Amino acid sequence: MSPHKLGVIGAGAFTDFALQGYKEHLDTLELTAITDPKLELAKSLAAKYGIKKVYASNEELFQDESISIVLILTPPNTHFVLAKQALEHDKHVLVEKPIAFKEDDALELINLADAKSRQLSANLVLRHHPFHRKIADYVQNGSLGKLERIESVAKLAAYPVGHWYWDAKISGGFFLNTFCHFLDLYDFIFGLSPGSLESSGSTDKVVTIKSTYPDGQSATLQADIHVKNEDEFVETVYFFEKAVIKTRGWLPEEMAIEQDGALKTWRNDEKLPLYRQLLAEIMEELLRRVDNPAVKTLITHQALLQAVKSPTRAEHNWLS
Repeated sequence: MSPHKLGVIGAGAFTDFALQGYKEHLDTLELTAITDPKLELAKSLAAKYGIKKVYASNEELFQDESISIVLILTPPNTHFVLAKQALEHDKHVLVEKPIAFKEDDALELINLADAKSRQLSANLVLRHHPFHRKIADYVQNGSLGKLERIESVAKLAAYPVGHWYWDAKISGGFFLNTFCHFLDLYDFIFGLSPGSLESSGSTDKVVTIKSTYPDGQSATLQADIHVKNEDEFVETVYFFEKAVIKTRGWLPEEMAIEQDGALKTWRNDEKLPLYRQLLAEIMEELLRRVDNPAVKTLITHQALLQAVKSPTRAEHNWLS
């Protein structure tokens, strides 16, 4: 089978990181073309990864009929427009989260992908983490009893002053850009969408979001996005009827299960290689759907929509 040909929009540091993961883990993907408003960045990555075509504009890349898949790794405020344009040019699309700032726009992309028979996905990376997949398996098979609640404490390193993250018109705000990962994780673990969301706190202190699910289960996130790098700390605790599971790290490096007085732990100290691997797995998942649309995936259209819907509604509740 011939490799799928990829066109890349955006040539920043995260693109470099993702392409390294693709090179390490995927042999069914050909890096074909790249573009960026800063053309020198695109040329630099093209030279590094053997990308033959460097386009001066997105439109030139969209017009390249040899490209079947477009990867969009650009500032969040551009995601919706670029993803829509790519789909309109009959490309499959993998876009960094969020896919849009508004629920209606996210739904428009999903409907357009369906109408065009194209695949659409996003980097909801926590769904692919092996610890989270193991916990989701425990929920599904019931071996630890019912999962009653999830509690997360996230002290997250602050972005530098002046970074576009702090401009909500570019980033979408910290609910949509950061908290979406946790809210999406909870949905993945429970296998449900929340029935209600409550939010409290302020931008310079701890923000609390509580998701309540139809079966009475709940997930609570307490987040601070202003800590120093050395003080970053993320812990999530899963309270099952028969056990308690703890994970540590935003991209967890440690998982511990306490059951019947016994403690079992797992560690993964290779955080960056794992992150690259997970990004490659998400791309590989998209490729499988391109080859066979009936294949089941961890990142579904419902997940893409909910990853916009939940954080925007949580933010609305927080502001009101």
